[in-house]
Amino acid sequence: TSLRVGQTFLATVDDPAVGNNGWSLVSHGVGEKLYTLNYQEKLVAQLAKSVERISESRWSVRLEAGRHFSDGSPFTAADVAESLGRINRENSAARSSCGMMTFTATSELTLTIDTEINTPVMHSVLGEWPFVPYKTLPGDKRVFTGPYAIESLEPRELHAIANKHYPGYTQCKRAPLVIKKYDSGSEVTAALAGNELHLGFNLPMESASQLNWVPDTTAKSFAVGYQYMAFFNTVSPKLSDRNVRKALALAIDRDALSKATHPAGLDATAVNRAIATGAFPVDTSWGAAHPQLPTNVAQAKEMLDAAGWTLNDAGVRVKGGEELSL
Repeated sequence: TSLRVGQTFLATVDDPAVGNNGWSLVSHGVGEKLYTLNYQEKLVAQLAKSVERISESRWSVRLEAGRHFSDGSPFTAADVAESLGRINRENSAARSSCGMMTFTATSELTLTIDTEINTPVMHSVLGEWPFVPYKTLPGDKRVFTGPYAIESLEPRELHAIANKHYPGYTQCKRAPLVIKKYDSGSEVTAALAGNELHLGFNLPMESASQLNWVPDTTAKSFAVGYQYMAFFNTVSPKLSDRNVRKALALAIDRDALSKATHPAGLDATAVNRAIATGAFPVDTSWGAAHPQLPTNVAQAKEMLDAAGWTLNDAGVRVKGGEELSL
C-alpha cells in the first residue's frame, strides 16, 4: 500500500501486537511480509531474499539487506525469529499450514525454520496473512517495516505517518493518514456525505445511489468472491477408491452451484466465469489454465457400479452390507 495524497481512511483496526490481523497491517501500509503477491498475483520476495529447503522439515531463509524498522533499527533475523515465533505460538491461523514452527536466527540476515508439518512451498506459507514481522521495543511497543509508521493507536482510530526509514521515502512524500473504525456501513455513508472522510469501505449497496448525489464523491461497486474448497480424505476406506472419488466429483453440478451463489440477474457470462476448474474458478490465474470440471451423473453411476457400490431397493448405494455415506 502506498498512498501519496492526504487521505482519511475507513478500516477495521485490530491490535497489531501479535499480528492478530496481519492483513490489516499490510493493507494499511504499516507492515510487510517476507513473501507477498504482486499485482499480477505472482508470489514474490518482499522482506526476504531467498528461501531454501534443507530437509523435509527445515528451511533456510535469507533476508533482504539494508531494510529497517520504522524506528531506524536494522531489520534482522533475530527480530524476525522472535516475532514470527510468537505469532505462530499465539495465533492459531499461523499454524494452519505447518503446525508449530521454530524460528532460529543463524546470522544477522539468515534464519532457519523447522516445521511440525512438512510443506513443499515455504514461500507461500511466509506469504500468509498472519506472518508480519515486527520488533518489540522497551515498554512493549512494536514497530514494523511498511511505508507508514503507527503514530498512535486507539481502539477506534489509528494515526499513521510516513516511515522515514522506508525505501524511497524522500521521493514519495506520503502524507499522514487517519484510519477510523465505524460500527455500520450506514455510519460510513453519513460520514462521507458530511465530508468527514475521504475514503470509505464496506458500504451497503443502497449507499451507492445516496452518494451519487454528494458533490465530489464517487461510489464504486465491485464483486467480491470467496472460494470454499472440499478435499477428499483418501485415508478413509470409502474414499480410498479412486473411482468413488471421481464419481462424486462427476456428480457435482458446478454450474448450478455458480448460479445459486450469484445475485439474481447477474450476466450469464460472469456466472460461467466463476465455475470451478479444480480448487479455483476459471476467473482466477490458478483456475484459468484448466478446463471447467464436467458434470456427468450417468458416468458417475457407472463408476460406482464398477467400484462395487450398487443401488439397493431403497435407492442407496451399498457394498458388503454397508451404505455409502460420508
